[in-house]
Amino acid sequence: MLSFFNLNSKKTSSLKRRGAYAVVTGDYIGEFLVYMESDDTDNIFLSLPKMIIRKVPMDAFDRGVKNKIVDLVTVLPSDVFSVCRAQYCKLKGTIK
Repeated sequence: MLSFFNLNSKKTSSLKRRGAYAVVTGDYIGEFLVYMESDDTDNIFLSLPKMIIRKVPMDAFDRGVKNKIVDLVTVLPSDVFSVCRAQYCKLKGTIK
């Protein structure tokens, strides 16, 4: 779990579909988090370039955006996102 995201969550308002977020400070500086999906408590991202799955509590993600820990870089084009999605599904062991 990301050390700078550590409180319980409710609902994420700052999250963008197909969003790619840069981590600009903290332990994970230099990573891009590509939004994949959410469950009841967490937003789930594919981390680039590490190609690992990271779960971030929803309200902690909102705080990270508000406090400029993470910045939205772009909303990925659907063809680029589909490549990221395929890698995410491979890591998860599923095909969607």
